[in-house]
Amino acid sequence: MMVWAGLCLFMISGCGYRLGSMPVGNIRTIAISQVENKTGKTIIQESSVANALIAAFNRDATVKVADKELSEAQLFMTLTGYHQQAQSFSQNDVGDSFRLVLSAQVIVKRASSGEVLLDKTIQGEATYQDVSDQPEMERIMLNTAVKKLCTDIVRTVIESGWEGK
Repeated sequence: MMVWAGLCLFMISGCGYRLGSMPVGNIRTIAISQVENKTGKTIIQESSVANALIAAFNRDATVKVADKELSEAQLFMTLTGYHQQAQSFSQNDVGDSFRLVLSAQVIVKRASSGEVLLDKTIQGEATYQDVSDQPEMERIMLNTAVKKLCTDIVRTVIESGWEGK
């Protein structure tokens, strides 16, 4: 029994898990600036995208979202692309499966110096089947693409490290 407990303790300690949040390159707090929409698509609400990004950071909890005045870093997001394309076609050569891709330029700057810590284009995507109410399906898939985009932004920020910057 003692050997089993020791083995479990050894395995857990070697896995790299740590309770509590770990700072990312000495950054523990981040402010989310207003999202800018350069896609030309009015269906996209910048405030909804910003809220989804804040929710994604809160779910991860590695870096906390804070007001600009209190944060160690600031994230700027510009939506740069919105693309829909048919992935498959019916026998009548009509699209029946679509892919929606939402692209964003993400810049993270250190609040104290303005130093750019991250500058990267990130994409979120969703697929959907053609249905009778395509505008409604497009809205639902846009929400899915936004959530995936925000999750990937958080993952990219967390995995960037910035040690020594």
